[in-house]
Amino acid sequence: MTPSTASTIKAVSLSKTFYTYDGKVKNPTIKVYNTEGKQISSKYYTVKKSSGRKNVGKYKYTITFKNGYKGKKIVYFTINPKSAKLTSLKRGLNGFTAKWGKVATQASGYQIRYSMKSSMAASKVVTVKNYKTTSKKITHLKKNKKYYVQIRTYKTVSKVKYYSGWSGKKTVVTK
Repeated sequence: MTPSTASTIKAVSLSKTFYTYDGKVKNPTIKVYNTEGKQISSKYYTVKKSSGRKNVGKYKYTITFKNGYKGKKIVYFTINPKSAKLTSLKRGLNGFTAKWGKVATQASGYQIRYSMKSSMAASKVVTVKNYKTTSKKITHLKKNKKYYVQIRTYKTVSKVKYYSGWSGKKTVVTK
């Protein structure tokens, strides 16, 4: 499609805006649409990609238009850390001990959340700041109550925290 004087860019989209870290370079595809909603050919723009694009963090694509189209658009995608998985919950007096598998790469620490409601409403969050730690004792809870527990990984990059999704829920009843 040849651009007319009335044709301008309406939208730029990436095929995917969130990834989970797997050590491989990410290259989401780009689609550019004009104001009529038609996709335009890549001969009307150039793409400058952030270097790296494989570690946890936020990455930028700068699209510069040419051949009758003018301007620039910037789009971003994010790579989040791998999820941690709870391996066991041991009940204790007024609390429990959570154990999980270590995420060895691209992780700074973990967050554990627990709640007496399966929806995780009114949950409390405990942060474990060392990625090498694989257990945490949670205390000062109510006796003989059922708690739902989840865990997620985080990675800090340039003072910004990136989080994995929460793990599946496990339950424990305190003593």
